[in-house]
Amino acid sequence: MSNTYSSFGKWIAGVAAAIITGIIIWWLTSPGGLLSKREDKLSLNGIWKYSMTSYLSGQTYQGALRLTMSGSEVSGILEGTFDKTSSGVWGQFANNTLDLNRETEKDKTLQIYRLTRQSDNKFTGTFWNRGPWKDTGAFQIMR
Repeated sequence: MSNTYSSFGKWIAGVAAAIITGIIIWWLTSPGGLLSKREDKLSLNGIWKYSMTSYLSGQTYQGALRLTMSGSEVSGILEGTFDKTSSGVWGQFANNTLDLNRETEKDKTLQIYRLTRQSDNKFTGTFWNRGPWKDTGAFQIMR
């Protein structure tokens, strides 16, 4: 009879351990849990300051970046650019990476930005040009 109780006790302990493990995993990974993605709650809406350094010319440009976010889609206006235009940007924010694009006024060149989230108020990364006018460099935004 003691073997029956011992087997039953082991079975109950195993079931309890499985239930507790399941609850802990759910708690950690559920929306709002400790391991849930914070980026889902981050809004990029508003005015950001940017700094852009061309590796080709060595020049640094600064200005404002006005962003609007809808889901993971991001759009806005980049002001104070090297080509002296206010230019529309578009892209997306996913996996703590902000990817943006803009058409420049120089030879139909597309400028591409890839930024990694450092904090809720700072992203750093690079830019590069696709088209006839080649350039690449550092790019960061802060608010």
